[in-house]
Amino acid sequence: MKRSTTALLSLLLLTWLPALPAPAQEAGPPVTRRKPARPKPTESSAAEKPAESRPAAAESGVLVFRCDRDCVVLLDGRKVAQLAARAQHRHTVSMGEHIVEATTVDGALRWEEIVKPEAKGQKIVNIVFAEAAAAAAAVTPPEQFDRAAAAVYTALDDVRVAGAAIGSALKRNFGFHKASNDALHSATANLKRELDALKLMTPADEARKKAATDLDRAAGAADQYSQTMARALVSAQEKNSSRGEPQDLTAQALALLPGLGWAPDTMQVFAQSAAFKDALPEDIRARLAQDPQDLRLGADSLSASPLLIVDVQKGSLAEDLGLKPGDRLISAGGQELGSLMDFKRALRSHMGGRFVLGFERDGKRQDREVKVPSRLP
Repeated sequence: MKRSTTALLSLLLLTWLPALPAPAQEAGPPVTRRKPARPKPTESSAAEKPAESRPAAAESGVLVFRCDRDCVVLLDGRKVAQLAARAQHRHTVSMGEHIVEATTVDGALRWEEIVKPEAKGQKIVNIVFAEAAAAAAAVTPPEQFDRAAAAVYTALDDVRVAGAAIGSALKRNFGFHKASNDALHSATANLKRELDALKLMTPADEARKKAATDLDRAAGAADQYSQTMARALVSAQEKNSSRGEPQDLTAQALALLPGLGWAPDTMQVFAQSAAFKDALPEDIRARLAQDPQDLRLGADSLSASPLLIVDVQKGSLAEDLGLKPGDRLISAGGQELGSLMDFKRALRSHMGGRFVLGFERDGKRQDREVKVPSRLP
């Protein structure tokens, strides 16, 4: 009992007494916390940034819309133009595929197609309403028929020029490696569209009915010519030579070339038609009319890009002036050019003299003084 009482008193005494402080410990040296130094970028690290961080300029092309009837044109769902029949509208677009829609002004007919602009020059988008065939049963006014015939004539000339450019490339040693069938294919497809538009029309007289048959014949010859010339280029590129099969195919194509021309009776039908002549590009119109300002330049272009040289004949005036396929003419003597005919007029006005020719080659603008012969071909 005594031992239990003593333990209880000891416990009460410990509870009552204040807690004694713990023995002091010596404080250590103060700790200084430093933030880790950030590495400074070196010049090489800035230069090593990926090229993707610098956005490149987007490429663009040009679409030229044409309707066979009054219509409203939409590009990728957005209205871009309202056109009268046979009128045209140029529109700059990004490279790649685009959806083109068109409806007649009255909303009765609709047209749609996926198109892709070309890297160089303009791409013509001919909007032809298939349902218009019923309306074409009525007699087509001569002026309208003649304008459509002029479009076919122009397309035939483009096929000839594009084919000649391939023929010239095949004559150059290994020049055919850089040649392309794109322009020829495009010209042939455009010819088919123009001919289809003409077939929707009903000629007003027997002479034009006969002419329509001749135009169809010429277009068939142009298609054969295009296919044969295209095969010649592909064969040369595969065989790494323009001799042998490519040479034989080129000869076959040249034999077809006269078939692209119209019969004398057909030309006579349109010779007196102001509508036909007005619808032709200036360069073709001057050639047919034997314009005294015209001359044998020895260089050709396509109607969609009249200032883009696609063919330069060997030994020609154009070659003597230093022109090359792919050159785009800009100005002559400080005057802006609109066609090859403008360039020919500039040559006529500077016979025996000199002038500064502005042109674009490989994407770069150049200005060069050219000497004009005192006698022109």
